Formats: sequence, structure tokens, C-alpha cells
Amino acid sequence: MAGNRAVRALVARAPKVVKVGAEEVRVANDAERAEAERIVKEVKSKFGVTFDSMAAKKGALEKYPTGSVKEEQRTALATRPWELDELKAIHRALSHFAVVLGDARKKSTVKTPQEFLYVGKLNTAPDDDPDQPSDRTRGEYFRPAKTFGVFEPGRDSMVDDDAVERIATHEIAHGIFDPHLDAFMKMTGYWKAEKVKTGNKSAEGPPDGYADKDAKEDLAQSVMYFFVDPERLKNGRKGRPAGTWGNPCPKRFAFIKNIVAGWTPKPKKR
Repeated sequence: MAGNRAVRALVARAPKVVKVGAEEVRVANDAERAEAERIVKEVKSKFGVTFDSMAAKKGALEKYPTGSVKEEQRTALATRPWELDELKAIHRALSHFAVVLGDARKKSTVKTPQEFLYVGKLNTAPDDDPDQPSDRTRGEYFRPAKTFGVFEPGRDSMVDDDAVERIATHEIAHGIFDPHLDAFMKMTGYWKAEKVKTGNKSAEGPPDGYADKDAKEDLAQSVMYFFVDPERLKNGRKGRPAGTWGNPCPKRFAFIKNIVAGWTPKPKKR
């Protein structure tokens, strides 16, 4: 009987997948379920964003229509249960942009419609190469669907405590900051076009190797560092020379800081 009680106690503590709204969330107990429900409700009421993995799946399939990728990868696309820590990370990421999300946007200087209304979790991106696990997509913004999604990590993916926050912040940045791309390229002098570098060795380089992919990724990654690791953006990576990725990025920091400061209306002079 003692053994049976021990087994029942272990089962009671084992994580289980429950429904929170339309989403599935893995929780260990009633307290975690209550916390998940609170986060889901607050993200909707405060930021105007709904957890909706089916919306993310639809957005992904629209971005990668039949014929654009291997059909078996499209048909394999599926929603995934959230971990409680992932919900918390999404909340933190959205909080960085709080002054221009939900009802707060009406009081800001940004008058365009909100760029995303849904966030979901999926298994793998349809365009991922199964033979290249180290190049696995971790997040993607689907502008026409007003959705951004995060994907399950692969065996070589970042799994540190703030990985999902970084990924989500990067994808949110695509939605909000992409209209500033031309000004960003002009300011840095590093990009001649979205995917073409100027070759100017005196120009400030991107903050990391992924940001060196193209100007849009550079901007979104710079925004991510601005909010999640500002010292890394300003001071760079030790040993990286100026003009290369990983160098100090004070110009990028100042550019983003100026845009963020401009979201809040200046008080009227009396």
C-alpha cells in the first residue's frame, strides 16, 4: 500500500498537458495551470495578442505554399504544447514593446494597426532542411497573417533560460521595426541593399553572425539585444574588430533608442 501511495504521488506531480483557452500547455500542478491561464489572459488584455497555434500554422502554410518546399515538410507541420516557461518568455518579450501594443498604442505616436495579433508554437518550419539540424528555425514572423511563431528547439538549438524571450523579441521586432529598414541601412553604412553589403570597412558591423545574414535580420537582432542584453549590443563581443560582426554597436543602440523614445508623446508645454 505504501508503494501504491508513492506511485500515485509521483503521478500527481508528473507534468500533464491541459487546455488553456484553445492552446495546450504542459503543467505540473493546479498552481501552474492557474499561472498559465493568468498569462494567456493578460497577454490578450494588455498586449492585444492571442495565443493561437493554429493561426501560426495557417500563416506558415500560406508563406510556404504547395510547390515552394517539400510537400512532406508542409504536411508534417503541427502545433505543439507550450511549456509554462515559454508562456512567461513570450510575456516578457511583449513587455519590451508594451507602449505600442494593445490599448497603449492609442496613446502612443504609432498610429498604424498592430502588426501582429497572434502567437503560436509549432514543431519545425516547412523550409527547414532535415539534414541541417544546426540551422533549424526557432522563430518566424508571418506578416500577412499578423502572427509570429516559435518552433520546438532542435538538438543544437539554444536552450538557455532566455532563449525563447530572445527569439520572440526578434520576431516582434520584424513586425514593428521593418518600416525603419531604409533609415537603419543608411545610418549604419554597412548595407547597400537588404542583402548587399557596402564593403565599407569603417562601417559599424552587425552584433552577431546571424545579424550579418541581411539587413532585416541585422535590425531585428539589434533590437533583440537592445531589450534583452543592451550591454552586449553597446560593447560587442570581446576580441571582435571594428567593422565586423560582433563589434561594439553604439550606432545601432542609439538608433533603436531614438525610435523607442519616440513612441511616447512628448508632454505639451504649458
